[in-house]
Amino acid sequence: SGLSRRSYQEKACLEALRLLRGGENAEINLPPGTGKTLISQIIGCIWSRESQETSAKVLCIVPTSALREQHYTYCARWAEGSGLCKAIEFTSDWIRKKGIWHQKKVEQSNFLFALPELFFNAVQSAHVPFEILESVGLVIFDEYDAFSIGILRAEGYKLRFTKDCARLIELLEHKERRYLLMSATPARHHYGE
Repeated sequence: SGLSRRSYQEKACLEALRLLRGGENAEINLPPGTGKTLISQIIGCIWSRESQETSAKVLCIVPTSALREQHYTYCARWAEGSGLCKAIEFTSDWIRKKGIWHQKKVEQSNFLFALPELFFNAVQSAHVPFEILESVGLVIFDEYDAFSIGILRAEGYKLRFTKDCARLIELLEHKERRYLLMSATPARHHYGE
């Protein structure tokens, strides 16, 4: 891919993968401009590659269309070119223009980029078949603090989420999956412990 990685990026990738492989969730908090997008995509591509027998997909949820486009473009530039991933970006226009018959494109992709409400609606409208939803093994929430509200519950380390994100999480909860939380703000909890 021609991209050089810094030692802290490699350390973050290795530690997150160790947790995810061990059945836990992982959280990475790094300042802006330190390569969180690259880190999340390396982890997603490794996860997808290691899960090839099960055709596991990675779902990357972001809070804004600009960030979704940034992730998708970045992935298309380095991961697709090297054959690591086949990405798809869920946009309102894409869904509106394609209709149900574009499910094959979703089936062939292993890295999905979307806003929470758009992905939720795509599943509800059958643009994303239930079998595809079932094949999502890793969910990456980039800038996850943009989705969280309130404070931590006293009984555990669970965040409360905004309405759109909460609906998506409810949809995802029926199957055990791993979660990678990415943020530029300091950790407010120990997700996965």
